[in-house]
Amino acid sequence: MTRKLSLQNLAGERSRLLIEEKLRDAGMSHINVNLGQSSVTVTYDVLAKNLNAIENLLDDIGYPLSTRRWFRLKLGLWKILDENTRGRLNSVHQCCNKSPR
Repeated sequence: MTRKLSLQNLAGERSRLLIEEKLRDAGMSHINVNLGQSSVTVTYDVLAKNLNAIENLLDDIGYPLSTRRWFRLKLGLWKILDENTRGRLNSVHQCCNKSPR
């Protein structure tokens, strides 16, 4: 899953390097920090990670997610979509002419 997350307090090359290092250590497959837009784009395995874990990691290193209303609304929707995707990927497909397990 790929998400573009808006951050607070993002400034300077040191911030970019720290965020990239911590997210890479946490298992993100692609990380792009945009200092001009104060955002980070991450690609992660929805079965192994979730947005709450990414949000907590960024909070712990001093770069909390944006508190803007529109971004918080999108974040809530993304969390629901991630949960639904994880549920679909974990479900066992059944043929239409077989009884449920």
